[in-house]
Amino acid sequence: MFRVIKYLFIVISILVGIVMAIAFFSANEWAVEEVVTIKANSEKVFKYVNSVKKWSEWVAWFRNKENKVEVIYEGPEQGVGAVQKWKDDRMTSVLKIVESKPDKFVKYELVMRNGSVFNGQFRLIPVNTSTQIRWTIWGTSRGFTDRLKMLIFNSAISNDANLGLENLKNLLEGKD
Repeated sequence: MFRVIKYLFIVISILVGIVMAIAFFSANEWAVEEVVTIKANSEKVFKYVNSVKKWSEWVAWFRNKENKVEVIYEGPEQGVGAVQKWKDDRMTSVLKIVESKPDKFVKYELVMRNGSVFNGQFRLIPVNTSTQIRWTIWGTSRGFTDRLKMLIFNSAISNDANLGLENLKNLLEGKD
């Protein structure tokens, strides 16, 4: 029995060491990108990504019924300067559109209560009668602990972005 516990401890220690080494040697900069093609023109898609109020209709973290999110909007209804603040049981965040080019792209900055800053961009690319939308989210880890967290959060961010884009696709194609 002692021998099994000893080997189990060794295996767990090696796995933890590998994860720590990966975090230690990983870059400070990280990025996640998800892509979907929507059967709608870029003007229609742009209306949903350029208005932070419309995000609640398709972004994954708003559509999760378990999240009790309080949302406050400030600034213009859409485009540069549009602000969305939200608060739930776990966090407070401020999202602001910082750049917008009609039917082409929207860039935003997301600041979390702990000071973490994420940047995001929606790039719209016309493809025949459809639009390819690329949602890129990126940031900079401020140290070893942040890099360790990003090993875990990268897949969660990717999953949320993918789910959000699928929600947007279903909404705009009338499947929702």
